[in-house]
Amino acid sequence: MGALINGLRTLQAWQAIAIVVLGATGGGVYAYTQSDSSDSDSLEDGQQFVEVRKGDLINQITSSGSIVFPNRENLYFGSQGTVAEVSVAEGDLVRSGQELARLDDDTVAQLEKDLAQALVNLQKATDAHELAQASQTHLELAQAQATIASAELKLDNSTTALTTIQDPVSLAVLEESQSQESTAKAALASAQNDLAFQQVDQASKVQAATDALSKSKDDYQATIKNFLGMSLADAEYSMTPDEFLSSHTINLDFLFAPIQRDDPINAILAFSPDLIEDPDTDWSEFTVYTWLTLFPGNIFGTCATITLRAPDVCARSEIDKSWTAMDKALSTWGATDATAAKTISNALKAVDSATAALTNAEEKLQTALEGANPLEIVVKQREMEVAAAQLAEANENLADVLAPPDELTVALREAEVNAAAAAVGTAEQRLDLTVLLAPFNGFIGSVNIEVGRAAGANNAAIVVVDPSVAEVDARLDEIDVLTVRVGAEARITLDGLSFAQLPGVVTNVSQIGTNQQGVVTYPIQIEVQTPGRLQLREGLSATASIVLQQESDVLLIPSTSISGTIEQPTVLVSFEGTLTEREVTLGSSDGFWTIALTGLEEGDLVVSTTQGGASNPFFGNVARIGGGLGGFGGGNFTGGQGNLRRGQGGGAGGGRTPPAR
Repeated sequence: MGALINGLRTLQAWQAIAIVVLGATGGGVYAYTQSDSSDSDSLEDGQQFVEVRKGDLINQITSSGSIVFPNRENLYFGSQGTVAEVSVAEGDLVRSGQELARLDDDTVAQLEKDLAQALVNLQKATDAHELAQASQTHLELAQAQATIASAELKLDNSTTALTTIQDPVSLAVLEESQSQESTAKAALASAQNDLAFQQVDQASKVQAATDALSKSKDDYQATIKNFLGMSLADAEYSMTPDEFLSSHTINLDFLFAPIQRDDPINAILAFSPDLIEDPDTDWSEFTVYTWLTLFPGNIFGTCATITLRAPDVCARSEIDKSWTAMDKALSTWGATDATAAKTISNALKAVDSATAALTNAEEKLQTALEGANPLEIVVKQREMEVAAAQLAEANENLADVLAPPDELTVALREAEVNAAAAAVGTAEQRLDLTVLLAPFNGFIGSVNIEVGRAAGANNAAIVVVDPSVAEVDARLDEIDVLTVRVGAEARITLDGLSFAQLPGVVTNVSQIGTNQQGVVTYPIQIEVQTPGRLQLREGLSATASIVLQQESDVLLIPSTSISGTIEQPTVLVSFEGTLTEREVTLGSSDGFWTIALTGLEEGDLVVSTTQGGASNPFFGNVARIGGGLGGFGGGNFTGGQGNLRRGQGGGAGGGRTPPAR
């Protein structure tokens, strides 16, 4: 804040220096000069000499208003939803991109679903547009050409068939038909004989394989019975030995362990074998103990690491051997049965084919003997007509495939793509606007939403204001507004900052005024250029001085020194001790000072009439009009403007066009 005050004091000091310089080079040099010349005796009461000097002439008007921040943005949610979070309050400072508020997850999920559907619709529309643009695909062209080829073949065959049945039968054709019939009969008889042979032969082979399989199953059952005393169920024939033993919790090494051989068991076996059977086991303890006590050699449960001697026996080896034989017999039976079925099927097909060939040969022979059937001729004719119609239709389809795309259809599909793309854009925007972000650095002007409340898409949720650009919102009356142009410089004075002036520029002059009780005013906006870190506040009272015209380094004379006529204004000049009336050409005026274009030089002394003196009344009015005088004065002198509206002249410049503003 100390730096800001020092900066403003520096600005104020520079303005004071500028005023001093202006007084030294402009209006100040026109202080009434005391003269000791003899012609001072000729001056009348109320007259004094003023020295002509160069200076600056500035015309300006003043208007009051207040500071506003024109750059503000209303933020809207993209769709209806419930507010889930609001991160700011009114007056908070925010940075560009900062999250301000968001909608609830349910709304976001629904909008994501809507976007996905819009993307699907866009893809469908794009595919339809591409399809409408393509005259044909390779597949469509190939299919159309294949249809034509098939129709041509049908037409050719039906034409040939009709021609054939309509031609008279020759002796050679008759003999050929008889020969084909005999050949077909012989072929049928051979096929029937082969079928009968194959039925007997394959049945024999299948029976042999069935017998072998039955024997191998009996052998496998006997092996299991021999070592374990168990009868196999039907389902257990399809089990491997490992699966069978595991299903009955049988450990062969444990059953046939040598430790189980003892004399008490022998005694029991001799008198009451039922006493050693365990009802909780599936295998027969009597059978196992019989092997252990009565077999003269060694018996082992498994023998993968044992070398058997001549009298020794391995239970698992014998079981595996009989199961492998049964499994091989089962495979042989399956292969034999499949071969038999295939062989007999082929023989049956041969009989059917020979039967059909014989039927065809007999029909041809009958036709050759009896001649063409009229009904058959009609049928062939109709078949040929159908084939011709199908060929014509196929040619039309090919022409449609080769035809260029329909322009109206393509345009319609393109419009559908555009509409679908617009829908995607809208869905994306609505999804993006579930989260409101600060568009720029600034502060929150207002918050119009609450957490948990519904928010609509048509009402501004949050207003963000940019304080970096400030304007004075003022008004001009209907006379002053005609002299102000966009781009005009201005100086702004704030009531709260009266010791400094801020530069500004007119950014807008309204074309439409408002009439309140007969007073017409026009809104204007003046952009304020704030120095350093000065931060303005909206609503501060301000006064703007708008520069209408500024001319530098020009000869200036008091407006009260002008006399003569409109066509030829004059001034009284002191020259070599004598008062001389001199004709002059005048330029702009600010009401007090007027530019002398010709007739005077810097340093000349002109006679100025002070208050109460006798001056030209017309030029007094002109002086009050202000600068320009060509129709639009720059000063706020309403009396002069009233005279001007009554048409009392075009300005002290003898009708010269005033400088452009």
